[in-house]
Amino acid sequence: GGLALKLARSEESWTPERHSGRLMRGPLRRLTVVRFALAALAAVTVILSPWAALPLLIAASILERLLFFMAVQSPKMPGNFGPPQSHH
Repeated sequence: GGLALKLARSEESWTPERHSGRLMRGPLRRLTVVRFALAALAAVTVILSPWAALPLLIAASILERLLFFMAVQSPKMPGNFGPPQSHH
C-alpha cells in the first residue's frame, strides 16, 4: 500500500507497483482515504475501548483486501475468470 503510493509519484518507467499506486491515488482514492482513516481511528479508539476499535479495524482490513484486488496487476492473480479467449 504505502510503497505503491510513493511510487505513483515517481517518474520511473511503468511497474506493477507504480500502476497500483496510480490507481489508489486516482479512481480508488476515496476507498484508500477511508481505509487509512478507519485504521487511524481504530488506533486512537483502542486506547479508550479495544472492543469499540475491533469493528473499525475489521472494516479497515476488508477495505485493504478490496483495494488489493482492485489495484493489483492482473497477471499476478491466479486463475482465469474472464471470457474465453479465441486464438485466431
